[in-house]
Amino acid sequence: MKKIYKFTPIILLLLIGIELFSQGQWQSVVLAEQQWKYLPALNEPPSDWNSTGFDDANWQAGPGGIGYADGDDATVIDPVNSLYLRRAFVVDAEITINRLILDIDYDDAFVAYLNGAEIGRSPNITDSRPLYNSTLLYDREAQMYQGGQPERYFADTSLLITGVNVLAVHILNNGISSSDLSSLVYMHAEINEEGQFYPNTPEWFVAPFIIRNSKLPIVKINTDGQWIPDDPRIVASMGIINNGKDQVNSSDGSFTDYDGRITIETRGQSSQMFPKKSFALETQDEMGENLNVSLLGMPPENDWILYAPYSDKSMLRNALTFEMGGMTDGYSSRMAFCELFINEKYHGVYILMEKIKRDKNRVDIATLNSYENSGDDLTGGYIFKIDKIDDDYIEGISGFKSMPDPSYPNAMDVIYQYYYPKVNDITPTQRSYLKEYIQEAEEVLISSYFDDPDIGYNRYLNTGSFVDFMLINEISKEVDKYRYSNYMHKRKESKGGEIIAGPIWDFNLGYGNVDYWEEGLITSGWLYDDLHPGSWSLVFWWSRLNDDDHFKNLATTRWKYMRQNQWSSANVQAIIDSITGLIDEAQARNYERWPILGEYVWPNYNWQNNSYEDEVTFFSNWLFARLAWLDANFDGRILTPAVSMDLLANNGSSAEYRLTLEDDYFNHSFLNRAHFEVNGTPLTLGIESVHHENASSARIKITHDGFSSIWGTNFTLTIKDSILNGFRPLTTENILVGTDDDPSVTKFDLTLYAASGNIYVKTTMPEMLPERLVIYNSLGQVAGIYPLMQSATNVLPVNLPPDLYIVRVITSSGPVTRKVIISE
Repeated sequence: MKKIYKFTPIILLLLIGIELFSQGQWQSVVLAEQQWKYLPALNEPPSDWNSTGFDDANWQAGPGGIGYADGDDATVIDPVNSLYLRRAFVVDAEITINRLILDIDYDDAFVAYLNGAEIGRSPNITDSRPLYNSTLLYDREAQMYQGGQPERYFADTSLLITGVNVLAVHILNNGISSSDLSSLVYMHAEINEEGQFYPNTPEWFVAPFIIRNSKLPIVKINTDGQWIPDDPRIVASMGIINNGKDQVNSSDGSFTDYDGRITIETRGQSSQMFPKKSFALETQDEMGENLNVSLLGMPPENDWILYAPYSDKSMLRNALTFEMGGMTDGYSSRMAFCELFINEKYHGVYILMEKIKRDKNRVDIATLNSYENSGDDLTGGYIFKIDKIDDDYIEGISGFKSMPDPSYPNAMDVIYQYYYPKVNDITPTQRSYLKEYIQEAEEVLISSYFDDPDIGYNRYLNTGSFVDFMLINEISKEVDKYRYSNYMHKRKESKGGEIIAGPIWDFNLGYGNVDYWEEGLITSGWLYDDLHPGSWSLVFWWSRLNDDDHFKNLATTRWKYMRQNQWSSANVQAIIDSITGLIDEAQARNYERWPILGEYVWPNYNWQNNSYEDEVTFFSNWLFARLAWLDANFDGRILTPAVSMDLLANNGSSAEYRLTLEDDYFNHSFLNRAHFEVNGTPLTLGIESVHHENASSARIKITHDGFSSIWGTNFTLTIKDSILNGFRPLTTENILVGTDDDPSVTKFDLTLYAASGNIYVKTTMPEMLPERLVIYNSLGQVAGIYPLMQSATNVLPVNLPPDLYIVRVITSSGPVTRKVIISE
């Protein structure tokens, strides 16, 4: 039967001292197209058919490949159970062969022998010495006629003899009724001496690599000759050579980081067309159960991806984007560069990365079991995506098409697909709940009250995550962003319940690496509002969010902060330099394996005659031009979030306050004591209760653990950034308990503000001023310590860079803090 498969923070390790080890020249001692002796077998041949002394004079002769029905047959035969092949070649005494390789393409199985000794077999054979009509475990389709590669096996050179040698191959069909049979057999030798002893190797032949003195981790996968399909996964083994920082690795070294069983399959959608495949793999124990392991320093898990940079010839697009994404508050897959061998065949530079998955170290949401179909359990956690649908997609089962009425202008139908729980695991009740929640969020976004912080989108979405997600997408201007490979997840209601944008994914077609979408080549213009009739599946959410001033201001504030800090041009350039330095010699080896530099690979825009350095330059120039445009076009107001506290009641044992936010909102209404922190003296001050009032305010009760009275205590209260739209925690000014309801308590009067590079300190009680004040920057670091005079006005020439600062003064009645913004 004919069965066709479809072809389908970065850990920066310094790369030094790498060499390609190859001492001889490769020539082909046997080629498939040469004359072979062959026997189409309808019964068992003599037992010594594979030996050098066997007389094959009565066998037929013809050029290979030999078989039928695949279009790769130079010699066509009738259907048979088995085909036996022999090819003699001579090894002269004066030549030395270093290495010997069998490359073979076949349908459905094979066993190969050199001078009577077995040198390779396909994994679908169970018999130790198969008969002409042995049963196979499964079919195997030939690959070379489909554009694929033969399987590779290394043979022991000690099996060679001076004089005549015989390569013998038994090709097995999976039954006499099988629709096809193929046999394409090659043997190549690495020869020490100069000169032409055998024919040249075929154009597709790639010499095996041995890498010496590398500090880049080396991943080696052994499939026992199995081809890796798109689906299902096959069982294989994997070893990783990673001797640690500043230690050398060699491709023939011992496994250190992992040595065990995996299952593996090819992955990707449009990337499946490329000869350099990406893979999804799962680490397993000997019984085939999931095995959580740490690979290359990443947290333990069992699901991993080997991503193959191919159309992105700079190898920077995903790597830099994920590195920048890891600098935000959300989860971004960790990654590590490595070099990959499969069945001892070099496959080039890869990136080992974490698969998007529900896990405490990845997408940290609650486990959702099939029996959790009511109450708070039903509300989370979920992961869903907006992506291309595959052949297995079933509307209502795999996901659903959203068609809000009325529709947002020019927004097309969007298909939301269930990701976690998996399609086969999610229950009908869970499907229905998530669908209704997403549809309700969309209806609110389209409504006239969408920007109301209490009943609008702020109730459904984690606004800060949608800002960060947008910033990353806008930097890359990747053609599929807001359209495909877009992930979101949802927490339980008790944990906030909101939809969180991310994790980010798949940026290889960004940064000007696309020739079919002119807009993607231009470094100006917003991507989120590229809503036009016919723009299929572009999610309108971000376009609508930017209709709200608060969202625009929050995005502007976040952008300006990140560009002054983690995403500064200097830091971005340092990431590029670090990656290119890391893979400097490895990329050369990669492009020797895949000679595509200066050649068109879909969908490259700029590629003609490019070197690797040219690819990096194009990427960098595009990126920094894009950053400059974004710098000039985030034009919202810079927010200055703050929180104030007003006393509501004080009974002596506890005090209740109203918290009021300025320039910020709570991102959900499920507040609890863990979201707040009391700082002050005595240390036994604590929080008794918290009650959400609206998006801008909450009531909080402060108590004094172990004491009957809180009178005279002082403290500050910090609100953690996890419950705020803004990206920083907020801390109140110093609170003296009793100040507001007891006139006998002196309240220190202090005014602080910044202007023209100075900080002004004004008070009507100069006698309470200390000798100095301390200024902290937005990272909590001391930015300066300045002396104070006991006068009504102090002018301090601070000359600090633009930022939000915290000024702290320790008075005789306790600490006083104020926020000031120093602008350009």
